[in-house]
Amino acid sequence: MGGMQPQSVGVQVGVRVPKVAALVFPGIERRPCSPEDPWNLLIGFDEFAPGNKLSLHNARKTMCLSFSFQELGHDLFSEDAWFTPIALRTDMMNQVSGGWSCMLKEFLKALLLGPSGFQTAGVALELRGRPALIHARVGQLLSDGDGLRIALQWMGQ
Repeated sequence: MGGMQPQSVGVQVGVRVPKVAALVFPGIERRPCSPEDPWNLLIGFDEFAPGNKLSLHNARKTMCLSFSFQELGHDLFSEDAWFTPIALRTDMMNQVSGGWSCMLKEFLKALLLGPSGFQTAGVALELRGRPALIHARVGQLLSDGDGLRIALQWMGQ
């Protein structure tokens, strides 16, 4: 995750994915953002297990993380409004020291606080040929109880 650069991803998405630009641009017009008044990130993560749900060891079990912006309002119902930068097999995740909790921390640091993060520099997009800069902070972490338990390293019942 050390190589993740939100700035370059943002520019590429804004230029190459017209459906995303069509959703984000009206959001920026409705509610501009700034470092002093950032947008709110909605960050959702959960494991899914294709195949037999009762299998004791499902090697295809995958942790997925997606994010979007609360300010997109009803457009959040469109799959085009969501970015999914992480889809990782649970077996691989469990090999990392600290597991999902450590990986989530590193991802959020890069997304928000890196040199081109949403909270530091803002993420530049080119929307309909015009530049836009999105500043954002964590608004909500969305997951089920087990996802939050893994992310926050809760112990016990």
